[in-house]
Order: sequence, then C-alpha cells, then structure tokens
Amino acid sequence: MGHSQVWCRPAAGTELARRLLSWFTGALAVGALLVLSFQVATGVEGASEALLVLLVMVGALLVIGTGRRRHHGAGADDAIAAGTAAAIDALDRVEHRRLELGTPWPQLVIGPTGVSIVDMCPGVGARTLTPVGVHAASQRQTCARCGAARAAADRARQLLAGVEDGRLVPVRVLAVVPPGTPICRDTGLEDALDVVPADRLPDMLARGPVLPMALVDRAFTRLASLSGALVDR
Repeated sequence: MGHSQVWCRPAAGTELARRLLSWFTGALAVGALLVLSFQVATGVEGASEALLVLLVMVGALLVIGTGRRRHHGAGADDAIAAGTAAAIDALDRVEHRRLELGTPWPQLVIGPTGVSIVDMCPGVGARTLTPVGVHAASQRQTCARCGAARAAADRARQLLAGVEDGRLVPVRVLAVVPPGTPICRDTGLEDALDVVPADRLPDMLARGPVLPMALVDRAFTRLASLSGALVDR
C-alpha cells in the first residue's frame, strides 16, 4: 500500500505570489494578442513570433490555474482528513485500538465492532461502488487507494485466521469522501468495502456486532505484531 499522500495547505505568501504571477502572465498574454492583431492587420512581419509568445503565455496560465486547483483540493483533503482523525480520536480508548499503516493514512481501527481500515478516497464528484472497487466521477479507473486498502483487509483476514475465533472478526474498508457526496452502490455487494461521507464516519465505526473484548485483544495483538505484512513493500 505504501504511505498515503501528505495533505498540506500553501502558505498565504505563496498563494499571493501565485496570484500576482497569474495576473502578470494574463496581462502579457493580452498584450501579445493585441500586438499580434496589429501585425496581422497591418501586414508587419513577425506575426509568427508574436503567435508563439501568445501560446507560451496561454500555456503558463493553464499551468498556474491547474496548480491553484490542485492546492485548493489539498485544502479540502486537509479538512476531511482532520475530521476523520477527530472521529477516530473520539472513540473509546479502552475498547478501540488503532494502527497507522501510513503517514498517517490509512489507519486500522480495532474494536468491538471488528476491524476497520480507514482511508481517504480521492476524486471529485459522485462515487460508484462496484464489485471491482470504487469509481470516482472524474476517473474511469477504480480508486487505487481503495483497492490497496481492500488488499490490506484481505491480508488482515488471513492473519486473523491464525487467532482463536479470529474468523469471527469482521474486516472492512471504509473509504471516506466529502460530506454530501452522492454514492451509488451496485446491488448484492458485501459489507467488506463501503464509501462513507466524512460526517457519517462515527456512526459507521460504531456499527456492527459486539465482540468479546478478549477476542478484540487477541486480534489487536496479532495485527499489531505483524502490521508490516499488511502493507505493500
């Protein structure tokens, strides 16, 4: 699985510099367009050079705009990650234990309701949950992080098979998305993978069977001692 991405918000000075650069580049592009129009209208040589400059300016604007959207998305991810971490922190520390499989995501939570592997599901727009994985509206392929979390869940089940009554411990993946995200699920899906809006995560973590604490302790000891086997190398 490897380490999950680190969410970061750009500093205010960096954002201001990016905006100034965007405005300056836009002004140059407008100026180049005016020069090009004048040269074409008057038949002056050098129109091709002006067109090249204009294309460079437009390309720079596109790059700057893409970077700004990416940083804004990182800020949104930051808020979702913070809310997800708060939901996990709010769990009863006596009944629930946690393991960080990344830095800090994904996280594995073990409690009376079983084992939950919690990770962020990147992408924009609605999510569709199918037997082969999670599809985001902006992606044609399945979510790689959700797929990696499913693989980790399979390894956790294999490890728990070596514990007394370990097969009775449910293992599921909870892929967290922004609140209000439309979610479509194919019929007949098992509960091993679910897409959860961030504001519903506390309810999902508390939902499930009530396992004996002795079994929870055995499961935690097993997974904690072999946590390296849960992640891709």
